Amino acid sequence: MSDSVWQVASVAFIVASMLISIRLLTEAMPREDFGAVNLLIGIVTLSRNVFCQPFLMATSRYYPECALRGEKGMLRRVVFRDLGRSTLILAGLIVLGGVPCFQWHLKSLLLVPLLVGLITAENLCALEIALLLAAQRQRATAVMRGCEACLRPFAAILLIRWLRPTPAVIILGFLIAEFAVYAGLFIFRVDRVGADDRPGSSRTVTPESRELRRRIWRFGLPLVPIPILEWLSNVGDRYMIGGLIGLKPAGAYIAAYSLVSHPFYIAQGLPALLLCPIYFDAVARGDDPRARRILLNWLAITIVLCVLGIAAFTLLGDTIARILLAQPYRSASRLFPWIAVGNALLALCLVLERPFQAWHRTGNCLLVRCAGSILSVAVGVPMILLWGIDGAARAVPIYFGAQLALTMALYRFAKKELNDTTRDL
Repeated sequence: MSDSVWQVASVAFIVASMLISIRLLTEAMPREDFGAVNLLIGIVTLSRNVFCQPFLMATSRYYPECALRGEKGMLRRVVFRDLGRSTLILAGLIVLGGVPCFQWHLKSLLLVPLLVGLITAENLCALEIALLLAAQRQRATAVMRGCEACLRPFAAILLIRWLRPTPAVIILGFLIAEFAVYAGLFIFRVDRVGADDRPGSSRTVTPESRELRRRIWRFGLPLVPIPILEWLSNVGDRYMIGGLIGLKPAGAYIAAYSLVSHPFYIAQGLPALLLCPIYFDAVARGDDPRARRILLNWLAITIVLCVLGIAAFTLLGDTIARILLAQPYRSASRLFPWIAVGNALLALCLVLERPFQAWHRTGNCLLVRCAGSILSVAVGVPMILLWGIDGAARAVPIYFGAQLALTMALYRFAKKELNDTTRDL
């Protein structure tokens, strides 16, 4: 199979795994427990994205330039060191925050080492995936992502059957799955990008590595607050629901939102997997016409997939809920169309943010996410208070639509400014 076919097959497998896992987990867990587990995982994911995601994004951005200069090994070492330091800081914060919170509940105290282990394993896998994807090794990327998507829910559900549905048991399942995926790289002797330095090559800090590290930090610093802002606009509504009207409606809303958002995440993620590396490569080589063609094709593919997704969830919402949600959650199918439209707008927004990264204008990404998060709270809170989870769903297309409008305006401004600068040169 070609690399593109591998990625498409991987995404189809990931979607199937996600949908099946939602059904099995909602069958195995009450709404209150399902909501509590997802809220905890959401906080952990937020923390990891704040401390670690900017380095992974910088890996994708700077790989083409490092590959042209034969510095792939240096890129791996620089990112690995900084990622390791960030993971250590995050682990310390989890211990400092988790031990006081769980000190009177010994069983809950087990969450602290489990969360530290999970974050470590996720970062190890994420670095390998980022490097494989940047190197356009689509087959290895597809296999690794597919194994993650399959093994995480499988291990969690298996442990639930053996033990019981508690947060610690589910996180233990995720931890086992992540380490199994990472161990597979060594068991099957996968050629890891940049890991095969020539004998005698220097692993010490050099002026070139210091300059690369400086550029990575300059690229990544504006991205640090983005996960917090993204968390507010993407999943903050479930925390607002949990705090304002309770965990039971939060569990129903989370099940509906997770079911609808995953296909749209894939709708923008699949083209990104295939086109983002070659788009960054075209920008790095100064091939503007090729970069523009790639971006236009990227947008067209995303629009088509999103329209199909909106139609499916609008016309077949009840059928989808009967198949993929347990009985207590199925009434939330009325929320599907609103959530679908909102996530389609978000998918387009994420595509238009890629040029900001390619042009080293990550401050624009920060501005867009800041506006989106402010709107999500300003619009979401009153609508939740007025209409409950229905209000939360109706708010989604409002704030994501405004975020897309701002992104388009900033894109046109940045493109015009870049063209003016090029003409002056």
